Amino acid sequence: GGGGACKLHPTCTGQGVALQVCEGPTETPTFRTFPWPIVIQPLAGGVGRSLPAVAYVHNVSPSYHLVMVVGGFADAKKTHALTRVDVFDVQAGAWLPQTSPLLTPRGAPLLAWTRVGHQRGQVLVTGGLDANGQTLTTGEVLTFDLVTRKVLRSWVANELPPPGRVFAGAAALSTGHVLIAGGAGRAGDVLQASSSMLLYNPR
Repeated sequence: GGGGACKLHPTCTGQGVALQVCEGPTETPTFRTFPWPIVIQPLAGGVGRSLPAVAYVHNVSPSYHLVMVVGGFADAKKTHALTRVDVFDVQAGAWLPQTSPLLTPRGAPLLAWTRVGHQRGQVLVTGGLDANGQTLTTGEVLTFDLVTRKVLRSWVANELPPPGRVFAGAAALSTGHVLIAGGAGRAGDVLQASSSMLLYNPR
């Protein structure tokens, strides 16, 4: 049915009955084109950057919907790591006033939003490259304060194993742990790719 054609397959069953094979209709795949609208709001302060980390942070009650843009490099050559933390209020459609910077410059940091941990709704920022191009082992926690509308930050007690990580994937788990996969670490003057996975406890 459905416009397909049926034919006898050359292979027979054990009872000598030919198998009838029906082929479905041949269709040419179609592809939809979706436009990529340009976001009118540029990055905060009009400051361009490469390899920042971005997280969507939201809550139901009290309600807030934020996008955090963290760290990165001020240049395409990845030589000037940034401490910037910019927060976009999705509901207001505007960037919040400049908040507290990171505790250390981080280019291409690892970032994960964990809904559990020593404080709900914390954003874990760890690893990345420092101002000297070295991979970082330290981590810090960013928490949005609803009263002051600013980001509070503090060091994380547990560090990544040396030599740290950059360009890795980070995913928050329901336990409050963060799974870090792959990436690279500095070994002398070169970055060496890592095949390991870490279960990171930021508490």
